[in-house]
Amino acid sequence: IFDAILNEANLSHDEIDRIKAILGAVLHEDELGFDANGSSLPREVFLPDRKQYLELDWNPMVDEKNLVIDKLLLAVRDVTEFKKLREEFRSQQDDLISLAEIINVPMEKFSIVMNAAEELIKENESLLSHADPTAVANQLYRNLHTCKGLARSYSLKQLSNQIHEAEIKCK
Repeated sequence: IFDAILNEANLSHDEIDRIKAILGAVLHEDELGFDANGSSLPREVFLPDRKQYLELDWNPMVDEKNLVIDKLLLAVRDVTEFKKLREEFRSQQDDLISLAEIINVPMEKFSIVMNAAEELIKENESLLSHADPTAVANQLYRNLHTCKGLARSYSLKQLSNQIHEAEIKCK
């Protein structure tokens, strides 16, 4: 198990040692040990070399004669595609939220926002050829801040969040 999955996973040496310690503590003991420690076992790992996400489900197998855990069944499921699809879905959801926000703004007001944003973008493009990087960064920040304010004033939350992220990079 360690060679096949856990040593390839994005786990630290400490996390691997903790897993080994938990497995050593629960095997050949009653189920109480697993009940107390099983939640500390990883439920998902990423294998960077394979670019693969695996979901792990740890299940104690009890020896009915001695009433102790004699094995652990580890069910492994590749959830890489599921995670990709979920991320695509979230991205599409964000796009739909953005569209809904735009639709809710009257056309003439949205035009004001877009015209102002275009002017500020042109100014920012012109600033990038400026020689003083500090002055450029400060003005870029102010322009982004103005765009963010315009977006917020018309409840364009998605747009204002994206502008805010760009604004942080200019600081």
